[in-house]
Amino acid sequence: MSNVPSDTTNILAWNGGGSANYTEIVAKGGYTVGAMPFESVNEQLSEVVKEQFSEVSEEAVEIFRKIEGKLEDFFVEELKSLKSHA
Repeated sequence: MSNVPSDTTNILAWNGGGSANYTEIVAKGGYTVGAMPFESVNEQLSEVVKEQFSEVSEEAVEIFRKIEGKLEDFFVEELKSLKSHA
């Protein structure tokens, strides 16, 4: 590793990739990291959001139905009370 420039930030990055010759390593070029295409990431994120929203929507509908039932019971009792005092 005597051929590694002194200003190399991370000397461990220059592990040679199986080669002991620095010049050969540089001549081969860099390593290109394969990345997931944006569309694929976007699709996956959209699916997660849809699933989460669907679950939250179902829970919200259930809560609103319970509230609706309680409000209905309350108003029925209030109307009965008003009629009995009339």
